[in-house]
Amino acid sequence: MEQTNNDQQLAQAARQGDQQAFSALANKYKPLLIRFLLPYTHILEDAEDLCQEALQRAFHNLDQYDPRYAFSTWLFNIARNAAIDLHRKQNNSLSVIPPNWHAFENGDLEESPEDTYIRNQTRKNLQNAIQSLPELYRKAAELRFIKDFAYEEIANQLQLPLNTVRTRIRRARELLVQTIITPNDPNL
Repeated sequence: MEQTNNDQQLAQAARQGDQQAFSALANKYKPLLIRFLLPYTHILEDAEDLCQEALQRAFHNLDQYDPRYAFSTWLFNIARNAAIDLHRKQNNSLSVIPPNWHAFENGDLEESPEDTYIRNQTRKNLQNAIQSLPELYRKAAELRFIKDFAYEEIANQLQLPLNTVRTRIRRARELLVQTIITPNDPNL
């Protein structure tokens, strides 16, 4: 409970213009936010960027924080919304939305109906896009983006050199982004 009070005191000081107080909160939660956001992006650098955006949103909206509740809950909710906004902006990008953010905090693996729908729709769109890839890239993309295999596992499975697998996945990703952002099929 002392930690929650400390967070609330820092948040209150930050609301009154103390930038060092917000920096203390940001430094405390940044590693946790990155870990929380990584399943949304699958790329560390993207998770770091999303973390930075969530912290900026929190800083600019400190006046909306209600100290009756844990600061961490408010901050993680902002991060989750930033991830959903990014997902919507990218028009069903290659990431698959993970379980409800409460699963992260509580260890509970239940998904909300919205999270389940988004994850299923994204997976369906991704599978359709992968099927439209040239055969050369299709299997590597499926193993990486659908089955979440590591590059080394894909190299072993396809009996290809690791650098060949990396190149195929990079090219498949480029093609998938083009397909998803500017789909040829109006039903996609």
